[in-house]
Amino acid sequence: MQNNIDPQPLLPRLFRLARPAAIFIGILLSLLAVYQWAITMQQVLQNPFAILPDDNWKVAQLQSALAGLNLPSGFFAACALLLTLLFNLAFLACGWLILWRRSRDWFGLYLGMILLLWANGLGVFFSTPPESPWLATLTSYLSWIMWPGLFLLLYFFPSGHVTPRWARWFAAVLGVLIVYGLVITILQVEGFSFAIAAPLIVICLLVGGFSQIYRYRHAGPLEQQQVKWVMLALLFYILVFIAMLLLINVVRIGDPSTSTPSRALIASLLILAVGNLAYIALPLSMVLGMLRYRLWDVDIILRRTLIYAALTGTLALVFLGAVTLLQAVFSAVSGQQSAVATVISTLLIAALFSPLRRRIQHDIDRRFFRQKYNAEQAIERFAAAARQQTDLDQLSTELLAVVAETMQPESVSLWLKPSPKREMARYE
Repeated sequence: MQNNIDPQPLLPRLFRLARPAAIFIGILLSLLAVYQWAITMQQVLQNPFAILPDDNWKVAQLQSALAGLNLPSGFFAACALLLTLLFNLAFLACGWLILWRRSRDWFGLYLGMILLLWANGLGVFFSTPPESPWLATLTSYLSWIMWPGLFLLLYFFPSGHVTPRWARWFAAVLGVLIVYGLVITILQVEGFSFAIAAPLIVICLLVGGFSQIYRYRHAGPLEQQQVKWVMLALLFYILVFIAMLLLINVVRIGDPSTSTPSRALIASLLILAVGNLAYIALPLSMVLGMLRYRLWDVDIILRRTLIYAALTGTLALVFLGAVTLLQAVFSAVSGQQSAVATVISTLLIAALFSPLRRRIQHDIDRRFFRQKYNAEQAIERFAAAARQQTDLDQLSTELLAVVAETMQPESVSLWLKPSPKREMARYE
């Protein structure tokens, strides 16, 4: 009897239609992002002051700031277009990469669509020119999918399943919010206040954050690495976003009415650049977590960040202290400052770099990466014992113990190739 069963698992019919539909919608979203950027560039070419840092800026203030810094009139517009282009390209590239590599499951399609939705530049913090009526209407529709869709990733990432199970109710609330927002926007219902939905969104975000923590504590090693990437990028974005809110609304560092326009422009450029980079870190972390988790271990990045941040801070303090002390000594002896103090301080930093790095690395591994520290200590003990041990059986036992302690496999065994001399001696 002939077996007509396909050895490859067949996709459901609905999913067969969803994949080409997702690719078609992705192409439309990509073209929309390119069109928006091209329209903005065309307006900037006609008027370099079509883009402003934010709503607090006036054209005259931006002109004064650029003149005070001896910059051309189109400098800020060029920086804004460049940041917007990087923002769009990052989301487009990550969205299409997910669709290309993970289009055979529902979560891959969902994640790719969300990233492509965010490629239209709404996350960039500029005061852009007014859009055409049809584009503004379409943007209002997409915004109700973009934001709640991004929040839902806290529940679904990285497997596509909600964990724990009771959190599905809160994910459903976000889904209902998407439908409700689209309906009132399409029907143009007046009188809707965002303050009504804000408490629900905050609660759903808190539950989503707990869902990721719960997933990390109960997931396997593979999923833990994926969650680490996104949580690291999300934490970076939250810190940057809070800092931006404080600097803009409390300190008012980028407001030209509270300081000179030149200083306000420099502060605005730095804030906008860091804010956009924090946004870009989100899709990059998702792609790395989904596709490259085997080659990029976030623990290595965290460890090296801690080591070199502590090393840089320590060396900076040593350098400043040495320069200050030596300058005081030279001033007391010769009555004037000398460049020799800077040279001596630089040589001191060069001499301290390697031993200080080893010491900081040792302390950080011992306090924060205990498993790695214990593994290194076990290997060092085995290396010391191997130089003195002559009994092959005892050395084999110690080797197996070291492998079990450092790598922690389910089982470990050792096979030694028989020595020809030992075989000859046995037959004699």
